Amino acid sequence: MFIIFLVQLISAQVNPLLYKWGTYKPQLIHAITERNMQTFNPLTITFYYFMNNNIRWEKSIKYKINERGNDEPTYYQYLYHDGERYAIHETIDGEYKVRFTNEFYKVNPEKIEDWVTTVVNNDALVGDDEYVSLVYSIAIEKLNQEKTDLRKLQVEEEGDSLKITITTAQQVNYIYVALESNGKQININQNDNFGYSLQFQNPTLNYNLRTLLYSELRKTKEQIPFKFNKTVDQEQGNIVFVQYVAKRNELFKFQLRYMQREISVSSDYFFDARILKKLDNMNFFSQFNRTFNKIQIKNPFYLSCSISSFANLIGGFATSFGNIECEEANPICQQQKMMFTPTPSRFGFPRPFLWDDGFHNMIICRWKSQLCIQSLLDWFDTMSSNGWIPREQARSPEQKTAVPQAFLAQKQSETNPPTFIFNFLYLDSLKNGEIQQQVRKLYTKAIDWYHFWIKSQGVNEGDNILLFKWWGLNDNINFGSGMDDWPRSHNGLKSKYNIDASMWGWLFADSMQKLAAIYDPQKSNQFHQTAEMIKKSIYKYHFDPDDKIFKDVLIDESFSPHLGYPNLFPIAFGFIDPTKTDILDAYVSMIKKELWTNHGLRSLSINDNHFGKGDNYWTGPVWIPINYLILRGIQKYYSNHKGLMDIYKELRENLMNTVCINWRDRGYFFEHYNQKQDGLGRGYHPFNGWTSTITLIIHEIYD
Repeated sequence: MFIIFLVQLISAQVNPLLYKWGTYKPQLIHAITERNMQTFNPLTITFYYFMNNNIRWEKSIKYKINERGNDEPTYYQYLYHDGERYAIHETIDGEYKVRFTNEFYKVNPEKIEDWVTTVVNNDALVGDDEYVSLVYSIAIEKLNQEKTDLRKLQVEEEGDSLKITITTAQQVNYIYVALESNGKQININQNDNFGYSLQFQNPTLNYNLRTLLYSELRKTKEQIPFKFNKTVDQEQGNIVFVQYVAKRNELFKFQLRYMQREISVSSDYFFDARILKKLDNMNFFSQFNRTFNKIQIKNPFYLSCSISSFANLIGGFATSFGNIECEEANPICQQQKMMFTPTPSRFGFPRPFLWDDGFHNMIICRWKSQLCIQSLLDWFDTMSSNGWIPREQARSPEQKTAVPQAFLAQKQSETNPPTFIFNFLYLDSLKNGEIQQQVRKLYTKAIDWYHFWIKSQGVNEGDNILLFKWWGLNDNINFGSGMDDWPRSHNGLKSKYNIDASMWGWLFADSMQKLAAIYDPQKSNQFHQTAEMIKKSIYKYHFDPDDKIFKDVLIDESFSPHLGYPNLFPIAFGFIDPTKTDILDAYVSMIKKELWTNHGLRSLSINDNHFGKGDNYWTGPVWIPINYLILRGIQKYYSNHKGLMDIYKELRENLMNTVCINWRDRGYFFEHYNQKQDGLGRGYHPFNGWTSTITLIIHEIYD
């Protein structure tokens, strides 16, 4: 009861209906799931497809996002997604030679829960198989082990459609299923290629129904194509499968409509052209242009790239409920919490990451401030009493199964850079009274986070010295820093202070001072004094007077020879006085000599002994979010410095070409990009987390 009350309390000013339903399982090709704030046990509708007349059809069932090589190109992408009302997702499966879209549309989501989802095939299917099978599962999941969900599902044929009744002690809702073939609605109850099945199993397993789907269809193994019979062996259950077997030359629409009321279904009720017209009238492009395209990008290639990057970031939102695993005992780890956040990658990382989300929200806060605020509120609801926010939060059983065991347990010593501070400052800049009330709430929570961060990462050498270090597994494997394998030690000497950690500490204190000046004036001077102490300490210990570059400091107080992203944060954060042209000139020289490529700034100097070594993760590749911070810093703080502005102009163009050409030619946005001549995307894909800062780069948005 306490958990439910707490979540509802901090979310009181965010319309609970607006984000109750959505495509909140990004790891699946298409699924509609529920943010159930009463029991935390969602109703989920999942889409599957498979080739139906192949003797090995059971191996062909697809419903998860899978990485495919170029020899079997399969692409999954959102064409449009606004995060609130509608989404259109496209699947192009080169292996099975199928192409279709999944449409999702909410009807008046501020007031009612009704929604529609449709799988549409507007092109005749090609390929060798005669049939392709389309399946939806409607399942009640159990995430909250402390709360019983009393909902039951019932199935009955009604008119041309199938009616699924969802019953609880308090209310009754409905899902209606209908089909259109070659432009005409058909009576699915008289169609031999339509089938359904009502099932019951332990609801804790209902997030993964592939095995059950396969086992139930095997019972009809004498049939070709394989499909469910139209029989119900029990009165009620917690899973319904509905299936349509389409022919290769058939144009079809397979639709589910969720309703809060029972209706008398007429033949023209489904596939209503007015819905598609209303969808068109949502003015997605107009809103996108108002929000992002203020400099009026005319190049259709870059504009399309920007829109796709944005839509697929929004399509990465996930909802989950449960507890996390921790290495140290902490009550917050045992508490079951709801999380509603964007995710880095639908395939590789479909779960929340703290410093990634600060970058994600740089985009989302501009699009839908309430969507951004809800994500931030959920993050701070997971903060422990001492101010620690676990940096990676796989909560539901479904999310945990996708995480290697070594990465599940969270450590208090591994705390991420405080990127949420960018989101706070932007939201405050809107000067909207309702939004500022939420920022005030976030600021109050962030005070504890700030004190934990400063204490846990700080290396206090005296009353007037405050610097910072990342406390990772070892000096060269450091997940807390966000740049996991960037080298910190040298010739057996460990690092004493890390320049990027010290810069984040300074930015945190300086930003909290700005927020306190508005929301908590009595504390403003305290934050200011801390920021000034850190600034003086950075100049005293991190600044190398020989080449005028800020660097890591080793345990013997010598400067680390490693050059790369960490050294660039003084530029990114506007730390260097713009009148210090000698320092800025030194940075121009270092960037060109050590980090410059035709595809973006590489993460580690090409002249470093560690370059390209180990996993070659942060030891060479080009990462878009750090390049974005560099562009942002130059434009905001050093626009009068010719050398840096020359870098800005060429770097921006290089990044746009690298990311967008890969998207055009290979169908995806990538985790990072090869710093060599080819500039090919590498790592997980689709990766529409912080790589989507390319949208901000294209439109030159840095506020």
